[in-house]
Amino acid sequence: MQNSVLPPYGAPIARLAVELLTEIWGQVPHAELAKILQVSKGWYNTAIEISSLWKELEFGPDYTLEDLVIAGR
Repeated sequence: MQNSVLPPYGAPIARLAVELLTEIWGQVPHAELAKILQVSKGWYNTAIEISSLWKELEFGPDYTLEDLVIAGR
């Protein structure tokens, strides 16, 4: 017997357009974006393909070679 309320398989969010997910996930603070990748393989694959989510992330200061030499002393 098939469930008449839910689709037979897959989450309802999987049917959302990528454009809508981009708008929703674009509101997530940058520090929290990694959590989207941990929800499911489908979310991971979709989120990785949305380059606008990742283009403004900062991974720390841009160190020069001189900075690294000084730090190594």
